[in-house]
Amino acid sequence: MQGISRIAFVAALAAGGAATPLLAQTSDEILLDEISVIASTEPVPLGRTGATVNVLGTEDLERSGNQSAATLLSRLPGVSMTRNGGLGTSTALRIRGLSGPYIGVRIDGIDVADPSGTQCAYDFGSTTSGGLSRIEVLRGSQSALFGSEAIGGVVDITTFRATEEGTESQITVEAGSNGSASGTASVAMKSERAELAFSVGRTVTDGISAYAYGPEDDAFRASTLSFYGSYRATETLTLGLNGFARDSYSEFDSQYGDSDESESGKLRALRAFATLELGSTTHELSFARTKTERDYPLGFVRLYTGERDQLAYKGRWDASSRLSVNWGLDRTDESFGADTDAGNSRTTSALTELLYAPNDALDLSLALRHDDHSAFGGQLSGRVAMAWRPSGDWVIRAVAGTGFRAPSLYELYGPYGTLDLQPEQSRSFEIGAEYLLPGGGSVQATLFDTDIEDKIDFFSGRYRQSPGTTQTRGVELIGRATIADGWEVFGNYTYTDASFVSRTGVEGSAIRVPKHDLVLGVEARLADRLTGQFMVQHVAGLQDDYYDLSIPPFGATRRVDLGDYTIANVNFAYEINDKTSAYLRVENLFDEEYQTVKDYGQPGRSVFVGLAAKF
Repeated sequence: MQGISRIAFVAALAAGGAATPLLAQTSDEILLDEISVIASTEPVPLGRTGATVNVLGTEDLERSGNQSAATLLSRLPGVSMTRNGGLGTSTALRIRGLSGPYIGVRIDGIDVADPSGTQCAYDFGSTTSGGLSRIEVLRGSQSALFGSEAIGGVVDITTFRATEEGTESQITVEAGSNGSASGTASVAMKSERAELAFSVGRTVTDGISAYAYGPEDDAFRASTLSFYGSYRATETLTLGLNGFARDSYSEFDSQYGDSDESESGKLRALRAFATLELGSTTHELSFARTKTERDYPLGFVRLYTGERDQLAYKGRWDASSRLSVNWGLDRTDESFGADTDAGNSRTTSALTELLYAPNDALDLSLALRHDDHSAFGGQLSGRVAMAWRPSGDWVIRAVAGTGFRAPSLYELYGPYGTLDLQPEQSRSFEIGAEYLLPGGGSVQATLFDTDIEDKIDFFSGRYRQSPGTTQTRGVELIGRATIADGWEVFGNYTYTDASFVSRTGVEGSAIRVPKHDLVLGVEARLADRLTGQFMVQHVAGLQDDYYDLSIPPFGATRRVDLGDYTIANVNFAYEINDKTSAYLRVENLFDEEYQTVKDYGQPGRSVFVGLAAKF
C-alpha cells in the first residue's frame, strides 16, 4: 500500500478499538511525568519528548513472571517478534517492520549486540524478564543519538535496582508446562552516597520441538548474573562499576525436520564509569567491554567469537531552566572470529544535542552526530524532535531524522563478504497526537514513514548493496480507559506496510512483518487481594520466504503465507501478605497452532505458577 493517505484511512477504521497496555502506562501522571533515559542524551519526562517511547517498569515486569522478554515486548505497539521454536531458540524483534540489525540493545548502559553475527544484532532468545527492573522501547530512527544499528529504534534494559533508600530483596520461583522451572534472587541497597545491586537467575525447560511437525523436544537452559555499584566519593565525583553475564544452552532443529543441533552461548559485559558535577556542567567518562561466544558442535562453522571495547565521554551544560546542551565523544573497537575468518573495525564518533523549551508548552530537540568508520569513512546523522502541549490534555509530537547501518564485520570480512560495502542510509518521519481522556486514560495515534537506501542483502553468492529502497510506513494506535472502579480496558493496533521497491519499479513485500497487529485486554481487581488480566493478540498478513526442495531441478525460494493467528493470555495474582504473592499465568489459552517463521512451531497452551517474595 502506498502513501500516507491510505495509512490514515486504515487508522480511521481502527481508531475505535485501539488502546495501550496497562503494563506500558498505568496513570495520567506516569503518562506525562515518567522519565525516559534514552529518548534524548539526558533524562526527559515522556510528556516533554517528541520521541515515541514505551516504558515497562518494575510492577509491569513483576506481573509478567519470568516469561520471555521478547514475548512481553511483542505486545507493545509497533513491536513484533519472530522465533524459530520455543524459549531459547533464535528470536528477533522488529520495530516498525525493521529487524534486529536496525535495533540497538543496551543492558545497564552496555551495547550487547553480537559483533560476530551475520549482521550485528542482539538475539533475544535467551532473555527473560526475571531479574529486570525496567525496559524502555524507543521507536523510530535514533542514529543521531546511538549511531549504527538504531534505524528502527532502541531497547534499553535495566537490571534489578533498589527503588528507594534502604535494602530491598526479592525472590521469585516459577514452574510450568514443558518441564519449565525458573528462579531469580535479587538484593539491592541504596543510601545517600552509595548504591549496590546483585541478581542471579536460572531458567530450564524441556521445551517443544522447534520443527513444527517433529516429536523431539528441544531443551533450553540459561544462568544469568548481574551487578551494579556506584559510590559518591565526594560531593562532585561518583564512581561506578556494573556488569552482566549469561551462559546458555539451546537445542534447535533445521527448517526441514528434527535434528540434534545445539548452541552454547556466553555473554560477558563489564562497564566502569566516573561522573563529575561542576556547577552547571556534568561530565561522565566510561569504558565498557563485551565478549560473546557461540559454539555449535555440529555446525559447519563451530565457534563464533565477538569483542567490543567502547570508551565514551559525555558532557552536559544546563545553560538555563529552558536550555541544555549535551555532547559526547566515543571510540568503539569491534572484532570477530569464525574459524579462519576474522576482522575488526574502529569507529570514532562525536555528537551533540540541544534541548530548548521556548515556553511552557513547547519542547524542541536538535541532535547531530558524526561517525568515522575505519572501513568506509565518515557518516553524518541528524534528528529534530518536537513535543507541543497546546492544552493540559493534548501532546502533539513530530520527529524527523536520518540514520545509517554500518556493514557488519561478517558482511565485510566473512567468507561471503565484500570489502567495498557502504553503509545503508535512512530517513525517517513520524507525527503523533496524544489525548488524555477526561475520566482517566488516554488515546494516542502516530504515523511513521522510513526509507532505507543501499540495503545490504545476500545474493549471487555474496553480500551486496540492493539497488532499490526498503520502505516501512504505517500507523500505531494506543489507548486505555477506566470502565468501572478497579476495571480498565487497554490495547493497541499497529498497521505496517513494509516493502522493497527496486529502481526499475518492481515492488515486493517484506517477510516476517505482520501487516496488522492488534492487542486488546482488560485488567481488574477481582477481590481485595486478587487481580487478573485477560489479553488477546491478533496477528494478520504475515509472510515468509521458504526454500522449497521439491521444486525441480534443485529447489527454489517461494513466498508463503504463514496464516493469521489469535492468542489469548490470562494471569491472576493473589497477595498472600504485604510481602508475598502467588500468581498463575496461562499463555496461549486456547491452544492456537501458529508460526512466525515457516515450519518452526510455537508453544501451545502453557500454564505457569509462581511465588514472589520481597524482604
